[in-house]
Amino acid sequence: RSMLAADVSPNRLERSKLAVMEFVRRHGRGRVGLIAFAGQAFLQCPLTFDYGAFEDALRALDDKTIMVPGTDIGRALDEAFRAMEKRDRRKIVVLLTDGEDLQGAGTRTAEALAKELVVVYTIGVGTAAGAEIRVINEQGQMELVRDARGEVVRSRLDETTLRAIAEATKGNYF
Repeated sequence: RSMLAADVSPNRLERSKLAVMEFVRRHGRGRVGLIAFAGQAFLQCPLTFDYGAFEDALRALDDKTIMVPGTDIGRALDEAFRAMEKRDRRKIVVLLTDGEDLQGAGTRTAEALAKELVVVYTIGVGTAAGAEIRVINEQGQMELVRDARGEVVRSRLDETTLRAIAEATKGNYF
């Protein structure tokens, strides 16, 4: 749920969706696909030249798309690689996330993907100061997300992890 943090407006997830849509509209020339991820990863839109279908899949993405909580960047990168045509010369992944890799496999997976000539560009969403995560409870009221000890969860941008993932594949961090 860290992508619901509102340290960027309106929140990280919505800001990411808007940025991706704008980028694809302005610069899209090849096939695009979409992997949704949290504690699991799911192919939301297979590689396609149909930008309308891609945008529909992107719009449908929300915090309930993946029901397994957490953040497993390694699993997302694996799923992206599985979705690619292995014969293609250029294999590029653009990873938009706050970088909080709770499973810790992102950099290791990126190192393996580099051997398959995959380049990962990482885009950090959020701020170093971070923000608390607010969700709507069963009663329809906003409440803060708390950890197992009852402490309010504050999510922060992890630029170190995102730089390491990009560098492992000779990509860049933005």
